[in-house]
Amino acid sequence: MAAVLLTRRLRQNRESGGDRNRFRYVSELSLFAFILSSVIASSCGGRTESLESRVNAYWQARIQGEVEKAFTFEVPGSKDKAAYLKELLTAPIVYTEKTIVAITENGNEAEVKLQMKYLLSGLAQSVTSSTAEKWVKLRGQWYRQPQTDGDAGREKERG
Repeated sequence: MAAVLLTRRLRQNRESGGDRNRFRYVSELSLFAFILSSVIASSCGGRTESLESRVNAYWQARIQGEVEKAFTFEVPGSKDKAAYLKELLTAPIVYTEKTIVAITENGNEAEVKLQMKYLLSGLAQSVTSSTAEKWVKLRGQWYRQPQTDGDAGREKERG
């Protein structure tokens, strides 16, 4: 009896195109799943951030006092982590705002011009300063190049 019902059901499916419709549905569903997984994979793994987004993230970390996070934006191996954290945590300066003025990319190197607002201990008002930073691209990712004493050319204004 089960064989008769199964045979009758198969005949009905063939007559109504059920097998073709089912095959088409499964094929389309599989294709959709493949495309969706490809989009998710490409947006997650191996994607590099733009220079502007890296600069913004670095300075957001500095403004919020997240010095360990800020350290991850520095060129790997350029500074000792403990010394870097101590330097930032004991600095008499508190950044409050940053504005990117210009970004000049040249291959794997870039110069980022910024206008900063910050507070210095002992001053009642904020200070505005312009500065330029060097960023380098290593293994597809942008990193902040540490400034040497000769690099620190800032123009200060009382604000």
